[in-house]
Amino acid sequence: MIKIINNFLKKIWLHLIVWSLFIVYEAVVIGLIFGVFGHPLTYLLHYILVIILFYATAEWLLPWCLRGRFKLIWAIPLGFSLIISGFILANYILDGWLVKQDFITHIEKIEFNREFVLRVLYRCIYILGFATAYYFSISYLKVSRNAVRIEKERLLDIIKNERIQAAVEAAENAFLRAQINPHFLFNTLSYIHHHVNRHSTEAADAIIQLSEIMRYALNVSHEEGFVRIGTEMDQVEKLLNLHQMRRPTMMHVHIDVDEQAKDVMFIPLVLLTLAENMIKYADFNLPDHPATLLVACDEKRLTIRSTNLINPNPMAESNGKGLQNILSRLQHSYIEKAAYQHHIRENTFEIEIYLDLS
Repeated sequence: MIKIINNFLKKIWLHLIVWSLFIVYEAVVIGLIFGVFGHPLTYLLHYILVIILFYATAEWLLPWCLRGRFKLIWAIPLGFSLIISGFILANYILDGWLVKQDFITHIEKIEFNREFVLRVLYRCIYILGFATAYYFSISYLKVSRNAVRIEKERLLDIIKNERIQAAVEAAENAFLRAQINPHFLFNTLSYIHHHVNRHSTEAADAIIQLSEIMRYALNVSHEEGFVRIGTEMDQVEKLLNLHQMRRPTMMHVHIDVDEQAKDVMFIPLVLLTLAENMIKYADFNLPDHPATLLVACDEKRLTIRSTNLINPNPMAESNGKGLQNILSRLQHSYIEKAAYQHHIRENTFEIEIYLDLS
């Protein structure tokens, strides 16, 4: 409640100051000119009428009258006639009551005559002029602020579009380079495979598997859409086999993929990135604590979980870009339907990905 009151006071503090100065100025000037200073209640009630007239005109009457082009013809005369008549009548009733209660002592009786009407009408028009000026000033400020906001949004859109255009051009250039480099790379791998196969079928198989993994990664990178989880898991197994060829006695990995999950269409290269992350940073030395990559699903949710012991001497320094890339792609492709989290528990690093399939 206190917070609401403070926020309200912040909005009206300038109004309070201006009205206070206006009331003090008028009360002093009128008192000095006519030599009469009225009862405080007289000032209070009359200025309540003035304030009601001011805000009724600025906040309600003028917005209502100026809302339509053809409405101006009849709304302004009707609206101002009613509000002026109401103000004159309210002053007559109020002054009559104040005289009866002896709060106004210099007049014996209030008469509703031409002099009274002209005096109140002058004051009414005086206040209406201030209210009209206030309304158009506030309207101008609103229009100016909206213009500044729209211009700011336009400039931000231009900057955003320029960044997108620069990113597109960079991607196009990278794509053109990628069309040349893989061709040379795969021809070279084919040549190496042909000559290595004479001496070591294991090394030749490793080259073939590496070539297939790279071809898969390049193809899905240049295509939009999704791939079967089963298709990507084939590449994951090839990647793990390559690493196992290098360290046959130090590769304790457990892969578990539901048959139902294999047919789920998912963004590519996520599972490969998780497997690569394990190879770089996992400790595979303990058979009782193998690195695991689990993929499960039901009708409502797909779950991907990667778990491994942390290697105190990893193959590479972690910069977090691979995992950040996964998070960005999940948010871009699935928005709020996907969730990603990773954490360390004791000496175990765990990554969990959830996708709402409903």
